[in-house]
Amino acid sequence: MALDVTIGGTASDSYSTLAELDAYVAAFKSAAEFTTWDALDDADQELYARQGTQWIDSYCVGRWKGYAASSTQALDYPRSGVTDGDGYAIESTVLPTCLKQAHAEATFRLSVGTELMPDGNAGENVESESKSIGSMSKSVTYAGVKDATPTFPLIDRLLSPLLNGSPTGFGSKRLELA
Repeated sequence: MALDVTIGGTASDSYSTLAELDAYVAAFKSAAEFTTWDALDDADQELYARQGTQWIDSYCVGRWKGYAASSTQALDYPRSGVTDGDGYAIESTVLPTCLKQAHAEATFRLSVGTELMPDGNAGENVESESKSIGSMSKSVTYAGVKDATPTFPLIDRLLSPLLNGSPTGFGSKRLELA
């Protein structure tokens, strides 16, 4: 079944077309990674595109700027009342490039087996851990359970102009200067 990328559509199921996903992987991934992506048949690429869209919407729920452009749209985007980082209005008739890039990145990661939202307990029962590289080492002791929830800094940064507050895993720690 072909992707429905109708902006604001009632049956839309992807933020990007296969051609847009191909272009992203070709531009931002290695030749070997593109070959892996390109070897997938269209049905598998479409499945990952739908899953990537579903993940983006669930990952950002409650944090999107603005409001849905229509009460009948299937996806969280397009939105009304949103401005970009420079204060320019983002029209509700287009999908921002940063959203399409975040979607393509999530889709690609799914296609290579990255678990974006694992089931089960995200934390590990780790009280402390040590890492060493050559003669250098670092030890960390946790107050409770180590948070093993996956983070995706690139996707977070791509989505950040469209979200209120800081996305999970990005900008959650504030640097204080003395």
